[in-house]
Amino acid sequence: MPEQSQLPPLPRPYPHLRVGFLGATPLPQGAGTHIDLAGADIEQVLARGLDAVIVGSTGSDDAISPELLEVLIACESAAVPMVLRATQPSDLDSPVAAVVSQIAAETPELYELTLSQVGPERAFLIEPVIDAAEVLTAPSADKAEQNSLADITRRRTQVAEHSPASQARSFVEFLGLPTEHETLVTAVIISRHAKNLDSTLENLRRQNYPNIDPLLVIDPLYEQTARDAVTEWDIPVRVVVSPPRPTAADRLNLGVHHAHGSIIAVIEETGLYGPDYLTDQVQALTHSGAHLVGKASWYVWDADPQRSVVHAGAKQRRFDQIPALGTMVFHRETAAALGFVRRGPATNQVFAEAIRARNGMVFVSHAYDTVLLQKGQTLADLGESALNMAESNPSPRQER
Repeated sequence: MPEQSQLPPLPRPYPHLRVGFLGATPLPQGAGTHIDLAGADIEQVLARGLDAVIVGSTGSDDAISPELLEVLIACESAAVPMVLRATQPSDLDSPVAAVVSQIAAETPELYELTLSQVGPERAFLIEPVIDAAEVLTAPSADKAEQNSLADITRRRTQVAEHSPASQARSFVEFLGLPTEHETLVTAVIISRHAKNLDSTLENLRRQNYPNIDPLLVIDPLYEQTARDAVTEWDIPVRVVVSPPRPTAADRLNLGVHHAHGSIIAVIEETGLYGPDYLTDQVQALTHSGAHLVGKASWYVWDADPQRSVVHAGAKQRRFDQIPALGTMVFHRETAAALGFVRRGPATNQVFAEAIRARNGMVFVSHAYDTVLLQKGQTLADLGESALNMAESNPSPRQER
């Protein structure tokens, strides 16, 4: 692994979106490229591409300035949407409101006025944007609630509805531009003996995340067994055969090479993953600022008293822990830049350390909805309700 290889920059939502602004705070917040049109040559800016222009009001009694008038005329000729960012009711009576294509209102009350004046096709409500990284990584104010089902659900919903990416999606949709699909995630299934593929199918089938590319990397000795098993699957899966006697790193490097998705999730054939597992992990990777996310805490099955209990409960929502191999989720470009070391003592640890050595970050999320086997256990040892109990347990009472 080249010691000087650099980590690719983390992706931003809607990277190709180009929005100009003049006399107003730009939209959407935290997404795309914002271009200050004050003093700019609007024709040159248009030649490089503009998807929309955000302008401020000049006041109900003021004439449109020559600079703003030039921008409005040029954008009208180029069919570039012009959006007035309205901050108060008087903005709706300004000369600018009469000539722009759409109006974005900063409060629900102002939005209702805008809606009554120009109709739903021209009115947009600017929703408040949260700091998604803070929501996902900060401790809960109520320690008793920390990492409970209610806490996790609240964070997931906040990010889904009020992150910069969420606002960008709403704004782009309002402008009539193509919206980004949910990021394609390649689920790299690392299997050697193909003994638990039925369980893997159930893990994938129960996911709420909508855009998954399953990829099975299998030892050549068990290729036919694996192919026979996956022909019965009701979801598409690709099969890649590894070299003989592969290490975990070999299988991961093959998975990275054959991945279609820009995000890769490692799936253990001996793990159980709840329905929101991939949704939460993709949110963590997208918004935490980390190049690698995963779990250093999860549930294990305790045969006596027949319930799932949390393992290493203190290792949740932290940047100083190493995620388990079967919980790692990362950008494909990160793995392609670094590669997995074939003979490292622990593939997950070496990969995490390589990221940190290049000023990248590693984040571990909550234990919720993930059950991994303890040493010596098999899936047959787990109780029927192992995963259900991990999903519904709001406050784990036992830590290991």
